Amino acid sequence: MPADQDNEHEDAELAHLVPEGSSFRYHGYLFRVLQEGQDFLQENGFSSYAETVANVRASGKPVILSIGESSTSGWDTTVTPENRRRKAQGLAPISAFFRYKNYTDSVRDLLGDRFAVLNAGIPGHTVLSGVRRFRHLAGQLRDDGLHIAYVIVHFGNNDCMWENNLQDRYHLHVHPKSPHWFERLRRRIYPIRQTGMHIRMAANDFGRYYRQLIEHARSMNVPAFIVQPEIPLYWKPGSRYVDYDFDELRKQPGGREALDELTIARELWQSVIDAPYSAEKIATLYKAAEHDFIVPRIKRAHLHELQQVAQTTRTPLIQTPVPRDEDEQNYFVDFCHPREIINTQIAAQVAALIRQHEG
Repeated sequence: MPADQDNEHEDAELAHLVPEGSSFRYHGYLFRVLQEGQDFLQENGFSSYAETVANVRASGKPVILSIGESSTSGWDTTVTPENRRRKAQGLAPISAFFRYKNYTDSVRDLLGDRFAVLNAGIPGHTVLSGVRRFRHLAGQLRDDGLHIAYVIVHFGNNDCMWENNLQDRYHLHVHPKSPHWFERLRRRIYPIRQTGMHIRMAANDFGRYYRQLIEHARSMNVPAFIVQPEIPLYWKPGSRYVDYDFDELRKQPGGREALDELTIARELWQSVIDAPYSAEKIATLYKAAEHDFIVPRIKRAHLHELQQVAQTTRTPLIQTPVPRDEDEQNYFVDFCHPREIINTQIAAQVAALIRQHEG
């Protein structure tokens, strides 16, 4: 989605989350977008909207659209320490994109002979950014003569993060062209809460926006598939390859409560991480993840909302259970991003659902 000038004015409460020189541009309505001309992700590089539309038109294929966050786009945070060293040496950073095969790549491997498979994932997005992006992008593709046959949806991890008490519902702009005075007024009406801890998307809002996305797809006669996020349990709570200044974090709105929760998470994790496999160990690791709001991992209340949306809208729910009898490092790139072993399972279920749908 091209960024409107009205949405790129300085908005310090959110813009600091999109540092200058990063892979992204701040966008008041969507939180952030990729750099100019990086509208879709192919297996080994970006493509612009115009280039993609021209290629799809030439192919004559219907579109499978993947909409989601970094588990959709693919994102490898393990490059972060190396990039710190490269920055100190004046070297260009290594991209966290295109480091492994994401599930959209795997879908393309299976179905690319029949469909144009478009990856529209953007790291950091919640389901609110997702429904907004889908409405715009799907309408734009349709207006440009492309047929969207299916949409694959993946959200939930970023929604459960604490970001200095920023809440997407209140602090993203309400319209792509909201006037500055209106957004300043909204910020006075809905200021950042200074007490208590608040994550980016409350569970009930998560379910509401997810339902809106699915219902909008249905209004366009586009069948949707929901991918349920899986998370690693053996991952140490609060670890993100980032050098956190916890004293500074504690000063932020909700910071004391978020770090108190992290202390509980780490105590639970430490109490069982070296113990032999048991149902009690796994239950404790799940409980530890529930108290960690620093690392983007979906919470049980949000999972329940997601499953309810799938059930009540009769939308297929793609689940890829992960064995928990040993460290799941073979299944995840880092703290939440699935490796190819999961992504191929997602793609296989998508292919099976499409075969079933088309008889």
